[in-house]
Amino acid sequence: MVSIDIKIISSNTTEIPTTAKALKIESGNFVFNGFTGFVKAKFSVRSIKGIKLLKNEDDISTFTIEFTNERYVTIVSSSKAYDEISTFISNSVVQQDVELEENTNKDEQVRISATGLSSIKDELKNRPGVTATLIVLGLFALMILSPTGEVVKPKTLTHQDKIKVCKGYIGALFVKPVNIIEYNGSQNDLIYVRYVRKLDNTTWSYVCDLSGGTISWAGWQKDYKEWGRWREEDEIPYYYDKANNTVYFTLNRRESRIIVQL
Repeated sequence: MVSIDIKIISSNTTEIPTTAKALKIESGNFVFNGFTGFVKAKFSVRSIKGIKLLKNEDDISTFTIEFTNERYVTIVSSSKAYDEISTFISNSVVQQDVELEENTNKDEQVRISATGLSSIKDELKNRPGVTATLIVLGLFALMILSPTGEVVKPKTLTHQDKIKVCKGYIGALFVKPVNIIEYNGSQNDLIYVRYVRKLDNTTWSYVCDLSGGTISWAGWQKDYKEWGRWREEDEIPYYYDKANNTVYFTLNRRESRIIVQL
């Protein structure tokens, strides 16, 4: 969906400032952007409960997007934009209902499998001469026969984790040692960092967006005294290694893996 012009009428969440001037759906997120200053707020489609049309006249629509936790935002935009957003939200809600039903069925299958595991353990325990090896093999066999497709949820990064990942990302992009990069504030999933370049003692400021399991960046433009565009060409996914408690990623057009110790 292309970016559409909007006007925020009201909202009960500070995550969407009234200065937001545009809305775009990308990578499963509703992204609010501002043309003046620096504003970027992301909401997963899954966090949207529905949409209500309040008024429609002269091809201009006023509508409210409802999020989870009783959050909402009321918007004025074109009727065409409302139709597109409404259709997208309706399709997403239907898809979520289908996924919920599938997950419920999987949970029931896992519960039944767990009951089967317990029965096997009790059965093997009561048989004299059964070795620990046979018990393990019996349990392993049932696990192979049990339903697959369980989704392993990624680690939810803490605020400090996000700072470390942002520093590692910016350091790798601009070939700078992480120890000269300092934290400079945050807003939702946005982390601001900066460093002083020793060559000319100039300060360079950046912001990282770590929402949706990916990371991207934008830079402060000194000449224009405003934030530049999001460098979508450098947006990459990051992954969590539970065994080593690290986050790792590979920059576009490079082969070496960057590892950040949390």
